[in-house]
Amino acid sequence: MGMIEKLIHLEEELEKGLDPLVDKMDEGSKLIFEAATKANSKAAKNKPWNQGLYIAYLVLSTLFFAFFSIQILTTGFWQKTNAYLSYYNLETIELHSNNPRGPYDYKANLRYTYRYNGKLHSGNSIYIDGSQLFDKVSYIDAILKNKKQGDDITVFVNPRKPDESALVSGGILAEAFFELILLFSVYSALGLYVGRWLKIF
Repeated sequence: MGMIEKLIHLEEELEKGLDPLVDKMDEGSKLIFEAATKANSKAAKNKPWNQGLYIAYLVLSTLFFAFFSIQILTTGFWQKTNAYLSYYNLETIELHSNNPRGPYDYKANLRYTYRYNGKLHSGNSIYIDGSQLFDKVSYIDAILKNKKQGDDITVFVNPRKPDESALVSGGILAEAFFELILLFSVYSALGLYVGRWLKIF
């Protein structure tokens, strides 16, 4: 028997010997597939135990979400406080030189001091972006409410950075807003993940 014939014969013998093993592997694969299918079937979903776990998770995670949301919101808005208007001067700016009829812009130069958490701070901003130019005096009067130098005024302070203040509130802080979005995204994503893991939906 030639070398090639011997190799062919050996291959046939190996196939005969491996066929039962291949059959067993195929059978095992089918069993695994059937078990995985059953685990993800509707019959395995919404089991009382899984439902109870998911409800417990929702209660706990909602409490955490509420707690951290309150923490963010506590320092997430500009805080109102009293201040002392130590300096105020309204400056008229000519937009076109040598034109006594204008138009004009008006700049509110001011300085105020305030206490926040026991510390003394000072500021000079009307808006949180620092803008102090107006095209009408009435706009400045509406904000200052006809206050003059030496009067008490109301200012709004950034609770996270008490050195930042303004006469007009900035509402919710930008960083607090994004923190809330991030917190809600994590809360929602984890809720979906845990629900799928427990076969709730």
